[in-house]
Amino acid sequence: MPTSISTSALPRPSDRRAAQTGGSTSVAARTAAPETRGDAKVARNAGPAFSVNLSDQARAASRTKAAPDSALPIEADTSLAGLAQRKTDALAERLVTVFKDLGIPLDDATTFKLDSFGKVTTDSPYKKKLEKFFADDPDAAKAFKEVATLNAMRAAQQALEVYAEEKRQARTDDEKARAFDSYTAHRAAIQNLSGEMSFKDGKLTSASMTYIAAVSDAEGVSMSDRRPQRGGLLA
Repeated sequence: MPTSISTSALPRPSDRRAAQTGGSTSVAARTAAPETRGDAKVARNAGPAFSVNLSDQARAASRTKAAPDSALPIEADTSLAGLAQRKTDALAERLVTVFKDLGIPLDDATTFKLDSFGKVTTDSPYKKKLEKFFADDPDAAKAFKEVATLNAMRAAQQALEVYAEEKRQARTDDEKARAFDSYTAHRAAIQNLSGEMSFKDGKLTSASMTYIAAVSDAEGVSMSDRRPQRGGLLA
């Protein structure tokens, strides 16, 4: 059966004539506040309303006007750690496909490095195949550089957290100075490792992150990007 919805409007002359002659047009007086249905705002206090019959096609269109809340995308983690992890996972997934296509075992550890010219190199037994892949695919090379840079940024941020904790625990000026010297050394090491990543069993690992994780564990410092993220660089 057709569905009736109320639409605010002044009655048409034909409706008034029908009402005067005992016609069957339905009229409902409404005095409530305006409401919104789909994209149309219905002013419910504008006067009498008349009934409109919708076709099946029109009813279907009205039902698909607005998506339910459940269809909205879940907000992505916009922290530095979250971004780096998504990019790292995406590149790892792509490398799995590349390794399979080239006939390279996934369980063989492969180390990649950026040389002084920004090219992706490796000392793998499959060096020629892998270096050719990155040379022939600028997008893949760009993704590698981006992932390496993001992970180096994460590592540098964690090094700063280690320093802050060591400085907080320092009781003398000498201890504070040693904490700063350690921080300087950690930053230099992270910079040297920034272009290096290893790939094994479908997992891509940053050398910078491996280094600072070992440092933080040794110092007993809990890294902030291991906790739940809420937005910003780190929660």
